[in-house]
Amino acid sequence: MNNLKSKTISGISWSIVDNVTKLLLTLFIGSILARLLKPDDFGVIAMIFVFTGFLKILRDFGLGASVIQKTNPSSKELDSLFWVTIGFGVFVTVVLIAFSSTIASFYELPKLSKLIKVISVAMFLGSVSIIPESLIKKDLDFKSLFFRNIGNLIISGSVTILMAYYGYGVWALIFKEIIFNFLLIIFNFSLVKWRPSFSFSYGSIKSYLNFSLPLFGENSLNYFVRNIDNLLIGKLLGDITLGYYSKAYSLMLLPVRQISGSIANVMFPSLSIIKNDKPKVWVGYMNVVKIVSFVNFPIMISLFFFAKEIVLILFGSQWLEVIPIIKALCFVGSIQSIATLAGSIYNSQGKTKLQFKVGLFTKSIMSTAIVYGLFNGGIFSMILYYTITSSIAFVVELYFVTKILNNSILSFLDDLKKELLVIGIYLVSMILLFSFVNTDSLLNKILIQLASVTLFIFLSMKLKLFAFQLLKKYLKK
Repeated sequence: MNNLKSKTISGISWSIVDNVTKLLLTLFIGSILARLLKPDDFGVIAMIFVFTGFLKILRDFGLGASVIQKTNPSSKELDSLFWVTIGFGVFVTVVLIAFSSTIASFYELPKLSKLIKVISVAMFLGSVSIIPESLIKKDLDFKSLFFRNIGNLIISGSVTILMAYYGYGVWALIFKEIIFNFLLIIFNFSLVKWRPSFSFSYGSIKSYLNFSLPLFGENSLNYFVRNIDNLLIGKLLGDITLGYYSKAYSLMLLPVRQISGSIANVMFPSLSIIKNDKPKVWVGYMNVVKIVSFVNFPIMISLFFFAKEIVLILFGSQWLEVIPIIKALCFVGSIQSIATLAGSIYNSQGKTKLQFKVGLFTKSIMSTAIVYGLFNGGIFSMILYYTITSSIAFVVELYFVTKILNNSILSFLDDLKKELLVIGIYLVSMILLFSFVNTDSLLNKILIQLASVTLFIFLSMKLKLFAFQLLKKYLKK
């Protein structure tokens, strides 16, 4: 158990380092590309990603997660799963090519057809990496993943920047996907001892499919809700507007993916090992929620107040229309940073069927809200209704997650009360200072931020917040 604890702590540490480094590199590369490419280039790639993103979920089919959740999978099982994922990879590649003209017609943008056919290569390449990637995560080897991810991002990002500089436009973003997935194959197989053999047995993977099928359904529902806005904005408002919206949404999601995602990546395989000890799983879950709240909520609050400065620094003055969209998305970003952790509980406890059933209800009301809002007021109306229904969905999800672990929403709030208090005071301090201090001056805004952060750190220290204590302990090593 001590070995598991040390591996988990090491995994979380490396995963955080990995994702923070990726965050900085992504912002740096994105900042350069935002100046080399046009908003409609990002809008076009967002149109394509609406479809390729779902096909990636189909390609994986939840089989990667099933390998992580399974105790000691055999070589025969891994071989069979590998060829299933390869089969799915071929299938989604063929589907994408076959429907490329239809997708282009849907958006009334003929050039999409050729772009989609080329990017389909990346779809197949990605299928080759699914099983080895799962084995790396299962072993909690996030140190190796750090070096892999950073190396891949630097190489693929550099090629993308060079292509954008020499005028290849949206093609730079297309080839980034191909290069990234090709390098994944090389890196992933260099990190695992297992090699696939030409053997297949359906009987050996039936239990994996029982786990993965409802997970695929849940992931599909989740993806539909996350991307119906892109689909409709691209169709109704065009590629330029979608370019602005997708850039704003991506910036909002960066802390969610890089911080919550880095912890959830370790959380799932780690909790799968102690899945039968629910009290320990609950403690682990709540500790993660505290850490994510401690980091992500203040980031989202600061992002709201400093949206203009951040956009100008990262993307330039041609992206000013992104600012109000980012501000509108900040609250839903805060919710999603915690809500995304629920998947690790469902998966580690083998409750993927329940996850799908709950998701069927929550995703239905969220997708309905998105469509209603967009058709009855535009982007900002859509974000408002999406935020409201996301809050409702979070409460419903939280009810079932706490029930699975023999707890309640009240115990969740009780465990989190100190964090919520400090975050609330941080928010109020920012609101008051921005209301009574002249914020035309950038210096004044920076001083406001420093004052609020100082107050946040002071209260975190006095109330001995879990995340702050953990950070102090880690820095002393």
